[in-house]
Amino acid sequence: TFVAADRYQDVSELAYHLPDRPIAYCTCVGGRRNQYELWPGFRDHASIGDNLVLAVEDTSLSAGSPTKLARHFGLLQRGPIVPIVRGDDTVAVRRLWLLTKYTGSWPTRE
Repeated sequence: TFVAADRYQDVSELAYHLPDRPIAYCTCVGGRRNQYELWPGFRDHASIGDNLVLAVEDTSLSAGSPTKLARHFGLLQRGPIVPIVRGDDTVAVRRLWLLTKYTGSWPTRE
């Protein structure tokens, strides 16, 4: 299972703060272009059947990211909202999505 976000800021936070510091990927299906698009991404490392945990803002603008990826996976499951905290303060929240059974295809950048 791989981890990803649709904003480069969130991707870098995942890569730094998750245990064992896994490679985190930017889905890059919307928003402005960024450095993560120049590096090998999820589609370069994943195999058919792999899974992806995706963290996105839970707004109508960001809700499109899981939808754009859904047809490239066998199943899309909406997960919980998780807080992003600094000390005792919640500074943001993200929705987790589980995308399972990667098909091997990927959306094109709009």
